[in-house]
Amino acid sequence: MLNSGFLKKERYKKVYEVAPIFCVDLVVVCGNEFLLGKRTHDPEKGKWFLPGGRIYKMESFDQAVKRKVKEELNIRVPKKDFEFLMLGSVISEQAPFGNGPFHAVIGVYKVHVRNKNRVQADAQHSEFAWFSSIDQKWHPYVKGALYKAGFK
Repeated sequence: MLNSGFLKKERYKKVYEVAPIFCVDLVVVCGNEFLLGKRTHDPEKGKWFLPGGRIYKMESFDQAVKRKVKEELNIRVPKKDFEFLMLGSVISEQAPFGNGPFHAVIGVYKVHVRNKNRVQADAQHSEFAWFSSIDQKWHPYVKGALYKAGFK
C-alpha cells in the first residue's frame, strides 16, 4: 500500500464537501458479544457506533480493515479472522467539519477477536463496550450491520 492516501485536513474538507467518503466499518465479535464505541466527534457524536473509518487511496479493503483494527482497537488480526458482511451507507446532517452533510459508503466486515480484554479505545471513542443484543435506539445502520452479523 502506498501511504499517499492520507489527506491533510484542509484537502480532506474539500473532498468531503463534494463526494462520498469510502470507509470500512468493523463488527468486532468475541464469542457471543460484539463491540461498539461511543463516538467523540461528528458524525453521530456521543452515540454507540461501529469502529472503522476512511479507506486511503491505493489501499485495498483488506488493508484498510487491518489498519483500522490496529488504529482503533490497538490489536492485530490476520485475514483469516475477518470476513466481508455487507455494503452500507450512512448519510447524516452532522458533518465533522461543519461543511455540509456527511455521506459514507461503507464495506462492513465481521472481525473475530480471541481476547476482548486486549481491545483498547482510541481518541475517536470515549469508551468501548461489549454487548450481546441490539438496542432498538441505536442508529439504523448499526442495527442493520449487527443483524447481518447474526445478532438480535
